[in-house]
This record gives sequence, C-alpha cells and structure tokens, in this order.
Amino acid sequence: MKGDGENGEYGNIDIYKAKKRHFKEIADIYAEVSSEPPYNDPWGSKAALDKIKIFARYCDIWEIFYENKLVGFMIINSHHWFPGKFCFVENFGIKKEYRGKSIGRVVVKSMMIMYKEKGFKHFMGLANKKSRAFKFWDDLGIKEDEDNVVISKRLE
Repeated sequence: MKGDGENGEYGNIDIYKAKKRHFKEIADIYAEVSSEPPYNDPWGSKAALDKIKIFARYCDIWEIFYENKLVGFMIINSHHWFPGKFCFVENFGIKKEYRGKSIGRVVVKSMMIMYKEKGFKHFMGLANKKSRAFKFWDDLGIKEDEDNVVISKRLE
C-alpha cells in the first residue's frame, strides 16, 4: 500500500504486511520505542522478537518504509472484542530519527481507511496520557472513549 497523504506529497512512504525476515528489525524498533519515557519498559532484542512472534499469530503486523528504509511498524489486532467490527492498535512505533516527518500521520490515516473498507466500525488503541503520542492521536481525531476506560490494579 503506497502512502498517499494529502495531495500525494507523502509518496515516499510504503506500508506492507510484515515479512518474517523483517521481524528482528521490527523487534529492535519495538524495543527502542517501548524503552522511551514515559513507558520505560526494559525490552531487550530477544524478548521483543518473542513478542513480535506472538503478535504474528493473531494480529496484522505492518512494516513502514520511508524512502525505502524500514523505519517503523504497526500491529493491529483485527480480532479484538468483536471480530470484524473493532480493530485495535496493539503497538505502533517509528524510529526516533524519522519522527516529525508525518510518517505516523500517513500510516494511521491509511490504516483507518483500509480497515473501514474491510467493514470495521471502530479503530481503537491505548495511549499513555503522558506520552507525545497522546496528542498525536488526539490531533488525528482519535479521542478518549466516553464509555470505556482501562482499569488496573498494581500487583505487589
């Protein structure tokens, strides 16, 4: 899928179903993004690769290329809650040095169009309110849900 952006100015972005041969590189991006604040998760390359392999069993993994370089990924669970109705962004990341180039914006808009064309009614995900991504999602019209919240109890 070629990223088309507004007026075609993002023609240097390509989005493909991930190939297994790219899982290691995707895992490295996953580990990098997840270790940044506010997440600070201590993912190593092996643990991240194991996680990507688990996602590959039940999710759509998309690889994001910018100027023919693998720079990011998006993992969408199309079986979340009600299959065919809800698609859920499990994880999404762009290498730090490629942020601010509208790559994420093009990818999200492209994914929303594609999943809508497949008949999905809801595009969902989680966002940490302390992250830069929270404003990114908000700017794209993806808002806090009025009905659902994440609940949590720390197990110590």
